[in-house]
Amino acid sequence: MDLWWHHAKWSTAFHESVTDVIANGGLTVDLSAKMLLLEQLADTLENEPETTDAAAKGSMLALWILVVSHIDKVSILSYKYTCFRLALALLRRQEFNLMHLDFDFNTQDVRKEGDREAWRLVHLYRKLVSDTFTYSSTLLLNTNQSEETQRFCATVAVHAFFVFPMIQAPFIDICTWRYCHHQAMHVSALHTELDAAVRAMALQTHTEFMDRTPDLFHWGWLAKPTDPSILPDDSSWRLLLEANDGHLFCAFVRAFHSHVAATIDASASHISVVSWDMVPGYLKLMQLFSLVLYDSMVWLLHQDGKETEDDNKKRPSLSLFPMTSELADSVLATATVLTGNGLVVQLWFPAVVAAIDSIKTKSTPGLERIVATTTEWTQRAGGNFLHHHVNDDNHDNEESAWFQNVLLYPSFVSLRRVIASFLGLLPHDDEAATVVILQWAYTHMQRLPVEDKDLLATMLLPHFYELFLHWSPRVRLCFHQLLVFQLFRHDRRCLHLASDAVVLTACHDHETKEALASFCFEKPPILSDSPSMILDLSVASKVDSFMYMLREPQSGLFPEALDIFVDISIVEYGECVQDYYNRCTAIEARQGHPLESTDVIQGPDLKKLLAAAATTTAKKH
Repeated sequence: MDLWWHHAKWSTAFHESVTDVIANGGLTVDLSAKMLLLEQLADTLENEPETTDAAAKGSMLALWILVVSHIDKVSILSYKYTCFRLALALLRRQEFNLMHLDFDFNTQDVRKEGDREAWRLVHLYRKLVSDTFTYSSTLLLNTNQSEETQRFCATVAVHAFFVFPMIQAPFIDICTWRYCHHQAMHVSALHTELDAAVRAMALQTHTEFMDRTPDLFHWGWLAKPTDPSILPDDSSWRLLLEANDGHLFCAFVRAFHSHVAATIDASASHISVVSWDMVPGYLKLMQLFSLVLYDSMVWLLHQDGKETEDDNKKRPSLSLFPMTSELADSVLATATVLTGNGLVVQLWFPAVVAAIDSIKTKSTPGLERIVATTTEWTQRAGGNFLHHHVNDDNHDNEESAWFQNVLLYPSFVSLRRVIASFLGLLPHDDEAATVVILQWAYTHMQRLPVEDKDLLATMLLPHFYELFLHWSPRVRLCFHQLLVFQLFRHDRRCLHLASDAVVLTACHDHETKEALASFCFEKPPILSDSPSMILDLSVASKVDSFMYMLREPQSGLFPEALDIFVDISIVEYGECVQDYYNRCTAIEARQGHPLESTDVIQGPDLKKLLAAAATTTAKKH
């Protein structure tokens, strides 16, 4: 009852406000005095739920007619932006979806016998979308567009794309042409890999998804032969996809994603039937965007702050848009938004690998940003599910936080080539780059399938001494935490690492090595032939060997100059190992029974440890 009353109240108030605006001269008389009311109307349209009130719907359409008819005569920018906001809010209203325009799914049409009102509403909505798109197309001709203008033009173009399917063909053609143009300028395997990924993604179809989201697929049933006249040529698509301003392109890609996501959310479709790849134009646009993403990452990796203006002018010849720091940031941020559909990482990761492979020098200023962003994409695509203890359903949230999330990433989040690219950069001359690569490995190691984890360990451990004895405390900290909390999928006490007792001795002079060994080996060994256990035993043996050779200064396995870091690094590593055992003891005491061999203990927050280390270093200096 309260919900109905609220709907009736806002619908009535909205209708009365629109009537007042129209009665007082619309948008042609004393506009400044009406701005507050227009902003309130925009707030209402953006925030209030759908209404079935016919008067409110009529007021929305009347307001839309008013805005489209007079927006080009508004000269004050702030007022024009308010009109943009009203038009976009009206475009997005659920009342004008096909489901609510009396669309008949039995006939895939609105041709209901004698229902002239349904036809009138459909025709009026299509006419308003057409007029708004025509106006926005004129704005695209301006070379200097504000962010608000770009967002308005991009969003209107996306809605027109779906409401008028007959204008989609030029869009597809231009996407294809831009892609081929980029391919002609580059000699690389990236395009071949992207082509293969897109073909594989296009195979996934589900007809139920089409019926649940008619606004993405079924506007074609209402098409007219005159529809192509709203796009007499392909200039609008060319300005969106080919203009020199890459920010406009990013705005369009975001608007496309947002519209599809909002339509899917409104349909309440089960995830099993959702197939983004079926959406008209979606894969072509994502494939084109992946090239812009590649261009941005290459630019970030090769931009060292020393280029002259002439150098920057030369760069765009090999990229789809003239690249700047601001545009590169916008492209990476847009890619992160697009991972709302996790499947797109199948296009992002090849671009990352190709960009990393383009590195020719050790100076890689953009590497930290790219590695950190890749982590964000992976986590968004893979999901962040809490790991609950499998043997006890009564664990509270605090106890759940003691264990790591060990759910493997979905099969489409394949990091194998990314692992090879990132770990292939080690050892890196730049301390910050080394830290961010180790952070990346620390974050993802437990959620990798065993074959990928094997690859990561295989590429990481040959650099054991260079990282364990690194001059930077931050690098040593990351490597120690990774060795203790991420390297193994099983309880360390079941693996019987002989080196644990040795390093703990360095931290506990009063304890005998025998006592510490008993503490470290208190769990019986695991008799298992699982691939994960075999990998852990193999890696544990290597770690023991590495730690043993640290005490052999004449081994020649690491440069003599690194000897000065042996003692301090062993102590730091021992403290980390001690922290692991303390956590195990605390958890067992709390839950009243021993840990399972497959329980993976959650380590400390690595970012907080690095921040604390940076603060300590700053105080010393």
